Amino acid sequence: MKKSILLIISASMCSSFSWAEVYEDHSNPNLQLCKDFKAYLERNVDKPLQCGLVADEQFKGFRLPKLQPAPEGLGLRINVQARMVMSDSYQKHLDEAIRLEKGKRYRITRLDFNNDGNTESVLVEDYPDECLQAPRYYAAYSSYVYDEKHLNIDSSFISTHKSYANQSGEPFFYDGRVYGAVISKSLVEIYEPRGFRENKLVSTRAICSYKKMEN
Repeated sequence: MKKSILLIISASMCSSFSWAEVYEDHSNPNLQLCKDFKAYLERNVDKPLQCGLVADEQFKGFRLPKLQPAPEGLGLRINVQARMVMSDSYQKHLDEAIRLEKGKRYRITRLDFNNDGNTESVLVEDYPDECLQAPRYYAAYSSYVYDEKHLNIDSSFISTHKSYANQSGEPFFYDGRVYGAVISKSLVEIYEPRGFRENKLVSTRAICSYKKMEN
């Protein structure tokens, strides 16, 4: 009986420390978010988080935005603009964007993406049918802050005006601020978008980082 109890205790201890044996923690040790997110990962180690973050009542201050299906054509328009370098290459970039549309899902929301007090329109792109087969450092999610004035989805021509800013990762709330989680099979990084510069979001280095080690 005593041997059985000892075996159960031993198995429980091994299970509770399995995350530490698999991941190296390169996070900022002074940030509570990094500590809380590590505990969140440990509690959900059995879930494919690269396919999407999950709700967790034990993660205090953590919340996922409510995403709605994007209007038909909105994601394509933004992706064409992301590839446009000159107006006479319009058809080339349109064809390329259409080719890469397969497997993508687009959803939208409104939130203060760069925590500056203003609410922006945000388009979230992911690959729900391919996330488990993704390469090692594949970022399954991208978020685009877009300007509705230059994205008329009823028009046959996509404006060359760059009306978006891009940040890899899935957005989430922590204590009222927006962060982005970039998760692959081997790496987890958390970013805090800080501002906009030349149609691109400005963010610091990853504030939280966890690297999976080979078994």
